[in-house]
Amino acid sequence: MRERRRVFTKAAVIILLSGGIIFFGAAGPVRRARETVAAFFRPVMSTASGIGRMRARKSASEEVSRLKEENERLTAENFDREKLAQDLETLESAFAFRAAADMALTGARVFFYTRELGREVLVIDQGASAGVKKGDAVIDAHAALVGEVDEAGDDYSRVLVASNAGVAFRASLLPGGGSMLARGLGARTFSLELIPRNLRLREGDFVVRRVTLPGGGNHTVPVASVLGDSLAGAAPPAQAGGFAQARAVLIARPETLERVFIIHISAWTE
Repeated sequence: MRERRRVFTKAAVIILLSGGIIFFGAAGPVRRARETVAAFFRPVMSTASGIGRMRARKSASEEVSRLKEENERLTAENFDREKLAQDLETLESAFAFRAAADMALTGARVFFYTRELGREVLVIDQGASAGVKKGDAVIDAHAALVGEVDEAGDDYSRVLVASNAGVAFRASLLPGGGSMLARGLGARTFSLELIPRNLRLREGDFVVRRVTLPGGGNHTVPVASVLGDSLAGAAPPAQAGGFAQARAVLIARPETLERVFIIHISAWTE
């Protein structure tokens, strides 16, 4: 700092001298003096220009940092708003379903989604202390079946996804009616078997499962949607004993769920 002051003091003196030189003429000695002044000032002016550029760069960098922080803050706020809107939509759907079905639902948050020996499993934050028991049905916010409770601890439950390999249950078709066997194949897929000969199957038809509620009533829960590319062999040949087969895909998407709802049931209706 002291050295810089000394440089600028010299510069001021030379400025005064150069002013006098310029005022008093342009003879040879005067020209040489001008050249001396110019030579002296080149590094000084270069230093001043460099300092100005450094300050400008620093100011621009600070502004860029500020804008980045502001953008991150706004992005976080937008994410929070979208998340809140999704949660509200989920709850509204569940409340509408509960009112339409006239049943009690227990809401639960999903701790995590995992796979165990090829089976898809959800762990949720409600258990026996909330009245959850083994066999209760678990649905998503759109009332589609996710699976059923396999184990209920005090404050958690394990849910086995309905399409796991080895899971089989009696199902029916909407809108066609009828009865069939739905067998889980894993990978969100079902094999639909023992389909009556006279049952017309169409792409997108719903495979549904019926539950018996504690009050004695029954309720139908959609499980899967019929795959169109599996219908080529759906027309049963005579030697097949009047039954056909098809495939269906699970409607729910377990790996994306953050909240589910538990239907306390008396039994699955076969």
